[in-house]
Amino acid sequence: MNLISYNIRGGGALSKRKRISVLLKVSKVDLCFIQETKLPCFNDNLASSLWGGNEVEWTSSNSEGASGGMVVLWKKGSLNVNYIFRGHDFIGINIRREGLIYNLVNIYAPCSGVSRRVLWKELLDRRSKGGNEEWCLGGDFNEVTSREERLGVAMFHNRLGMEEFKEFIERMGVVDISCVGGKFT
Repeated sequence: MNLISYNIRGGGALSKRKRISVLLKVSKVDLCFIQETKLPCFNDNLASSLWGGNEVEWTSSNSEGASGGMVVLWKKGSLNVNYIFRGHDFIGINIRREGLIYNLVNIYAPCSGVSRRVLWKELLDRRSKGGNEEWCLGGDFNEVTSREERLGVAMFHNRLGMEEFKEFIERMGVVDISCVGGKFT
């Protein structure tokens, strides 16, 4: 399965949607996580515009005012979706693939360390209730695992937040996969 995660920083402009559409087509994407849509209402037309055609299924979490908003897009008929789930800072789909159950989660974490701790706890609690299900997390975590991942403000980064994020990754039982392409995108 080919997955892309992208922080669009506002999905209202047609030029941005076209850029995403080209990226998805060139990359032959099956699943796409988009964060920070800044859209109060998502619909089929927007999904088709981002995907580059009508062969798309989706679920979204609308923005609150001029911030936030997430969408998960996937190729129509390519995933056997059991159910959709969401929290304040994430949206996910539970799928069956090749005999296994996966939770594919798009995250747009808050900037506040206190609020991120709440998010980490909510996801860890959800994982503990899921049994042997597999997890794939993507999105904008608003946290890093090392100072080198932070552009510009690395020397002022909160070490506690970084350690808490590393602990969250370990307790979730997921692997931090390096970015492909631009390091700070």
